[in-house]
Amino acid sequence: IAATLGEIEQLKAAAAAAGRLCVPAHNYVYAPVLREAKRRITAGDLGRISSFWLIYNQRHVFRPHTAPQAPFRGLMIHHAYAAIYFVGTPLRVSASASTVHFPDPGVPDQIMAVVEHEHGVISNLWESQGVDDLGANPWSVLYKVLGTKGTFQSSWNDLQFGETKLPGWDKAGYRDSFYHLQDYFVNQCLAQGRAPLSSLDDAATALRLCEGMIESAATGRRIELA
Repeated sequence: IAATLGEIEQLKAAAAAAGRLCVPAHNYVYAPVLREAKRRITAGDLGRISSFWLIYNQRHVFRPHTAPQAPFRGLMIHHAYAAIYFVGTPLRVSASASTVHFPDPGVPDQIMAVVEHEHGVISNLWESQGVDDLGANPWSVLYKVLGTKGTFQSSWNDLQFGETKLPGWDKAGYRDSFYHLQDYFVNQCLAQGRAPLSSLDDAATALRLCEGMIESAATGRRIELA
C-alpha cells in the first residue's frame, strides 16, 4: 500500500482527513508474549537494556524476478518494527548481505544489520532465507532482550504444527500474528481508544531503517538515520 516515505505521508493525511485510524499491518509485535516483554522492559524489570536480538532462519524458495531490495523491504521490515517497538528510534545502522542459496547472486538471501539506539542499546537483526536451523534448539525465529537485571526470550519453535509447504505456516508465532494484530485493532484501538503498538510514524522510521540497511550493505558504510 505504501512503498515510499511520501506514500506513508499520504496515508497519514488521508486517515486524518477521514477521521480514521490507519496502522501498519502484518506486524508481529502484537503477540501477547511480546507485549508482556515490552511491559516488563518499560517497568524496569530487566534493568538497563543492553541489546535486542531478532534472528530468522527459514529457507525460502526463490521467486524469479525478485528485486534485489525485496529481502530488505519484505522481510527485514519485521525486524525493524520489532527493534523500534522494544528499544526505540534507530540512530545508525551497519549492514552486510550475501547469497548462499538463491540462484540469482544479485538477490541476497541473508542479511545482518547492527543498529545503534539511544542509551547505548544495540539491536542485532539477522535474517536468512537460505538455510533452516536444524539444530537441537533452532533459531528459526528467536527474540531476545538482554538487560542488566533480566532477560526475555521467545521462540517460534515453542509451538509447531508439522509439515508445511511455505515457511512459517507450521509455527503458531506466524499463523497467530494476523489474529493478534486484528484482535488488538478491533478490541483495543477501536473499542477502547488505545493507541496502536506501531503507528504510521513508526512505519516511516522502519522504512528509513531498511533503506539504511540497503545503503550500508551496498557501500560498506555506517549510515546515520537520525
